[in-house]
Amino acid sequence: MITTRPGGYEGRKDRKMLTIEYSPAHGVTISNARRLNEEEKTHYVEWYQDYGFIAQGDAIELPHIGWEDMPARPADGEFQGCNNQAWIITEEEAESYKRIEAERVKEEELERIRKHVEECKQIVEACEHGYIVDNEEQAKRRATEYNNVHNEGGEGYVPTWYTHSNYKDALAYIAENENK
Repeated sequence: MITTRPGGYEGRKDRKMLTIEYSPAHGVTISNARRLNEEEKTHYVEWYQDYGFIAQGDAIELPHIGWEDMPARPADGEFQGCNNQAWIITEEEAESYKRIEAERVKEEELERIRKHVEECKQIVEACEHGYIVDNEEQAKRRATEYNNVHNEGGEGYVPTWYTHSNYKDALAYIAENENK
């Protein structure tokens, strides 16, 4: 979390500056911005004239960065619309946010892999307990037969039957990803 305000921007209204913006509707972005020029100020209410930012160029979206990651200081301004808040940041701070984003993306991917490994282990266990057939058609037929016998054709628990291909794929995925 950033707690200090980068210096050097006061009095340089047309100068580009790097900003991080938090918008509850659209998330967090890093972008270049500038303050309103004298002509633009005539079109805005007084309080916004020295507070507003104008975006310059494309923004970098940071979907894994949230409100709790924003600088722990009052916002330096805002862009039009979306009830947003924006802070002037340095290049080093921008790189720090990008690093945090990359780390969180990696953690999310590892969590997705771990969950899939657990699902594959359940498939392997089911297959080793006899819920394995040669093809999808047999799997559907077994599920229908089970439902007709145990649920009298109505609703209720019906186990899943897997094919030999599902079993091999699950074993391969576990072998490749279990230690990630």
